[in-house]
Amino acid sequence: MATVGVVTDCTETVEQLETLLGRRGHRVMEMGVQRGSSPPTESDKQRSTLIDLVIVDIDGRTSLAVSEIRLITENASTALTPVLVAASTESHADLAVACAYGASGLLSKPFSWEETMPDAERAIATDPASQ
Repeated sequence: MATVGVVTDCTETVEQLETLLGRRGHRVMEMGVQRGSSPPTESDKQRSTLIDLVIVDIDGRTSLAVSEIRLITENASTALTPVLVAASTESHADLAVACAYGASGLLSKPFSWEETMPDAERAIATDPASQ
């Protein structure tokens, strides 16, 4: 079982991922959205060290998502944690921007069992902390 952090301000995204990932025994934890590019607090750092995968929802707010990805990938305690971007077809162009800041892949929205599970579990398997 892995713990998956979801960075979004959309409860529907969290609920969908809880349903899909929960079927395989994974725990989904909403991480909320850090407004701006302030550094993470100590509680954020402690919480994030327990996470095996972070999914950042970028729909309609690429610049905010990029700052979130940077906070995760530039923090020593989470730098090795895999980051996937969740985006609808209209937002796929933003994927290149997100990957430039450390995201390692994409989960297409709307989420489906056939696409979401293999990509999420492949990312979890690459997390050194889950080995």
